[in-house]
Amino acid sequence: MEVSQRKSFVRGAVVLSAAGLLVKVVGVGFRIPLAGIIGEGGLGLYQKAYPIYAWLLVLSTAGMPTAIAKLVAERLSRGDERGARRVFSIAMRLLLAVGALSAAGLALISGPLAAWLGDPLAAPAIAAIAPALFFVAALSAYRGYFQGMNQMAPTAVSQVVEQVGKVALGLYFAWRIMERGMGIAYGAAGALIGVTLSEIMAWVMLMGIYHRHRHDRRLPDAEAAEAAGGVLRQLLTLAVPILLGASILPLMGTADSAIIQNRLIDIGYTVDLSRELYGLQTGIVNNIVNMPTIISQALSVSLVPVVAASWAMGYKKDVRRKVNLGMKLALLIALPAAAGMMLLSEPIIRLFYGYTLSEERVALAGRLLALSSAGVAFLTVVQTMTGVLNGMGRVFIPVAGLAAGAVFKVALTLILTGMPQVNIFGAPIGTVTCYAVAAIIDCAAVMRLIGMRIPVFDYIVKPVAATGVMAAAVAGIVRLWQPTLGNWTALVAAPAGAAVFAAAAILFRAITRDELMAFPGGRRLCRALLRLRLMKPDQDIET
Repeated sequence: MEVSQRKSFVRGAVVLSAAGLLVKVVGVGFRIPLAGIIGEGGLGLYQKAYPIYAWLLVLSTAGMPTAIAKLVAERLSRGDERGARRVFSIAMRLLLAVGALSAAGLALISGPLAAWLGDPLAAPAIAAIAPALFFVAALSAYRGYFQGMNQMAPTAVSQVVEQVGKVALGLYFAWRIMERGMGIAYGAAGALIGVTLSEIMAWVMLMGIYHRHRHDRRLPDAEAAEAAGGVLRQLLTLAVPILLGASILPLMGTADSAIIQNRLIDIGYTVDLSRELYGLQTGIVNNIVNMPTIISQALSVSLVPVVAASWAMGYKKDVRRKVNLGMKLALLIALPAAAGMMLLSEPIIRLFYGYTLSEERVALAGRLLALSSAGVAFLTVVQTMTGVLNGMGRVFIPVAGLAAGAVFKVALTLILTGMPQVNIFGAPIGTVTCYAVAAIIDCAAVMRLIGMRIPVFDYIVKPVAATGVMAAAVAGIVRLWQPTLGNWTALVAAPAGAAVFAAAAILFRAITRDELMAFPGGRRLCRALLRLRLMKPDQDIET
């Protein structure tokens, strides 16, 4: 793989990761001032509307950006830019139709739906967020098109614009409405108007980028255009299985809500205590565990177009190189993240919740996080291999893997949480097992399809050795500094551990110079490491 090719998807993953982390940080802080403006009651109305919107969003757009990206990348690999634009045009029309129907339907039933949910005051909030479904559908088409071109910056910037706009406009409208004394129902609606307006802002931005790109390039004379029906069939063939896969995790969450509390009650826990333990696992621990997957999800998105382009041209050797680098990066993310989260489980809980939870609950949540952290490694592999398989067009394999894992999860959660000696700890055991099963199935499928064996020494032994050095450093920092730093221990230990891991990974050759050079600024970093004699001069670095 040429350096420029490696850089193309590694840089894309870095850009998307940075945007995802920024979006997450901004989003975490949103509900704090919002609760101060509209109160807990208004926040409750906001929470009535937003999950409905999120669910309809999955139904109307999940899978389409990936499907568009794959088909666009395949056509561009053949030099067929006109065909790529035709894919975009047909996908846009489909998504706008689905978005319009979803938006109109939600707006029309907002009153009856609010009543059915048991709170008629939620109707204005549901109606306010309905138009966002239309604009997000349009955003999905643009993002898929740019991802297919291996241009991740438009998607990343639009996500940041979307989130910042949602927070700024949502808080502003909620504040103005409450200031005028219109009540919490319209205050919550004002916050959700911010969501719709932020989607419009991001849509206008992407539309401008698209049209500038389109007018900057003259296309060759058109060949016979692909039939719209054929393109539509290809889009749906790819998107529908991905939609099914995206639905499995929410269904697993629903299964948890039905199983965990009831099984805890069965073994003698009170309703209040079972509800509290369920909240610790799903509302606190799961949210923290999902943080590192922002990076692996970005890596997955970046892998789809580059794998699709090589696979479409029959360059299996090139696919192997891309999978090799993608898998290596995934493990270099997953192993230290899982180990660090396990070692810092209680300090992390103290950092975020030390001022709101009791000492007993902090300790319990810490143990749950330590157990759940093993799932980070497996979920990272699952997401990375899903990107590879989607790029190959084998979209049903990740769905089958996750579905098989979900069966294990439900069975183990049902059995283990009903055992007094295991209780709530059965839930994370079930989740970790789910991701482990899915990871094994996905990896086996990729290795079989491209005729590749996992290089155990490079993939496992070296990263594990670097992770061991990091773990020793983190454990030492916690032991020495926790009495002094208290709730802030994780804030010092986490970046220190990351720095130690990076140094150990380079020293143990867990990451090579070619791989380092695929990162933004990699050339300068390699030169610095050569001067420090931390890297062998086995290849010249071009100036």
